[in-house]
Amino acid sequence: MYIVAAASVIYDIEKWSLLKQSAIHFIVMILTIFPCLLISGWYELSSFADYLKVFGIFLLCGCVFWTIGYLVFGKLLDR
Repeated sequence: MYIVAAASVIYDIEKWSLLKQSAIHFIVMILTIFPCLLISGWYELSSFADYLKVFGIFLLCGCVFWTIGYLVFGKLLDR
């Protein structure tokens, strides 16, 4: 949980483009949160397909949360 909060400061670096901020944030999440999902015991990991499913869930949730954050903080708060 603290990792996600700590990584959010990446979006405060104004001299970086949104693409660079998003890419760095994704790398931080893939190196920290994704392994936590794998060892959490929440998912059955008996085959390679299971690992791909967890990765898909990770990507889907990340895309949804990124889009919500973009819309709320990037569009609505600018008005």
